[in-house]
Amino acid sequence: MHSEKDNLLVLKLNEEFERRRQKNKRYSLRAFAHYLEVDPSNLSKILRGERVPSLQGAQLFLDKLALEANESSRVLSSITQTKTEAKLNLKTPFRPIQEELARTSQWMHFVLLEILQIVKVNASTMPKIAEGMGVTNEELEKSLRELTSANLIKMSVHSGDYELISKNNTTTNLPYTCDSLKAIQRVFLAMAANAIEKYPLNERENTTLTVAVSTDQLPEIKSLLKKTRQKINRLCEQKSKKRQNAVYNVSMALYPVFTERM
Repeated sequence: MHSEKDNLLVLKLNEEFERRRQKNKRYSLRAFAHYLEVDPSNLSKILRGERVPSLQGAQLFLDKLALEANESSRVLSSITQTKTEAKLNLKTPFRPIQEELARTSQWMHFVLLEILQIVKVNASTMPKIAEGMGVTNEELEKSLRELTSANLIKMSVHSGDYELISKNNTTTNLPYTCDSLKAIQRVFLAMAANAIEKYPLNERENTTLTVAVSTDQLPEIKSLLKKTRQKINRLCEQKSKKRQNAVYNVSMALYPVFTERM
């Protein structure tokens, strides 16, 4: 799949920049930008994959690079593909978990979907991953098969690694809860209780708030909790110089401890 980082224009520009640097070690990005007749900061963002130029702007670069006609055509096609996929990602930032899977989900499914983003999952790494999750190899393999059947992950025929088909999966689109999702919530809340003794304070955060409310405020409170969860998710997905190296769960619970009906 194309991304803003792997469109062919970035590759060709980087190749030309490196070619010039090999001839002249003092050749700078500013000099390259001057040659391409583009602002240096814009060129830097393009080379880092943070910005995709228009087709017209890309054509100006291609003219400077003097590529063959068929190669220029491939570059422009890759940019079109990149822009199309970027628009689709904006329109559908989250991929809904199918109702069928939601009704049969296990907590391991959701943890594995995140683990796949930070480590390789294959036959050789499964024992260590299973140990870290506190499950058996058989349970881990079963969960991987179920995620594969649900078309959420796939196995690479070349490397044997399991790969995500989509990174942003959610069950929040479902207008109901079900026994399976309730069971998952109970497991994660139990894990949160165990974490109090298992992990030092600098590796976790457990906070509670007990407050008198009007039940008319519940929709607004739930909305705040949802927005907080979304902000945490966006923060964790932001580009960082540090590699992601752990999977955390954030469980929020809102429930009555006393009502006038009691």
